[in-house]
Amino acid sequence: MKNTNEHKTPKLYGLVLAGGKSTRMGTDKGLIAYHGIPQQEYLYDLLDTVCDTTFLSIRQEQEVALTNNFNTIIDKNESRVP
Repeated sequence: MKNTNEHKTPKLYGLVLAGGKSTRMGTDKGLIAYHGIPQQEYLYDLLDTVCDTTFLSIRQEQEVALTNNFNTIIDKNESRVP
């Protein structure tokens, strides 16, 4: 019997890391307009064209500013060193 898993292509996942605080810049870099939309949305859409599933990693307080239904991962920042 032939192994059916032998030639399956693995899934490709995309991840946009947009949870930084941008403290040196003073404004959220992910919200800067890039090609007419926030940079984090532009990158999400770009990855979504080539990935099976795409995720947007953000901080909890950034979730209220999202205008579309994105697959999100909330960055808990648990491993940050003080």
